[in-house]
Amino acid sequence: MNSALFPGATIVLLPRWDCDAAAACMQKYRVTAWQSISTMMVDFLSNPKLGDYDLSSLSGTRSGGTAMPDAIARKLKALTGLDYVECYGMSETIAGTHINPPHRPKPQCLGIPVFDVDSRIVDPVTLEELPQGETGEIVTHAPQVMQG
Repeated sequence: MNSALFPGATIVLLPRWDCDAAAACMQKYRVTAWQSISTMMVDFLSNPKLGDYDLSSLSGTRSGGTAMPDAIARKLKALTGLDYVECYGMSETIAGTHINPPHRPKPQCLGIPVFDVDSRIVDPVTLEELPQGETGEIVTHAPQVMQG
C-alpha cells in the first residue's frame, strides 16, 4: 500500500476476497492500478459475470504469490490490453523485493531487485554464488528484510 499512499492515491480495500465485489469496486471507484496475488487474478478472470463490469479505467496490474499461468496472462491481455506484471516478496520482507519493469514485464519471472536490494542465487548446500542460468536458492539482503 505504500506506493499508493506516498502520492496520496485513493486505495480501495475489500474486507475479504470476492471477485464480483472487486469488479464492482473497480467500476464504481474507477480503479486505475490493481495489485493482488496471482490466485485472485485467476479467480477474477474466471468470473462468468466479468463482462458485466466496466474495467476501462484499469491501466496497470501487478501481482505475486506464484508465477502467473501463461493462459491467464493472455486472458488478461485480451480482456484489458494490459500486461501482467509479476513481483516477488515475502511476509519476511514487509514489501516486494523484486518487480518486473512495467514497460517490459517478463512472463513468469519475479523481476529485478528494487532499490537497495541485493539478491543472489546460491547453491543451497555450499552457499556459493552460482553463475547465471543455474538453479539454486535465492538469498536477499535489504533494509526491508526481517532480522532473524
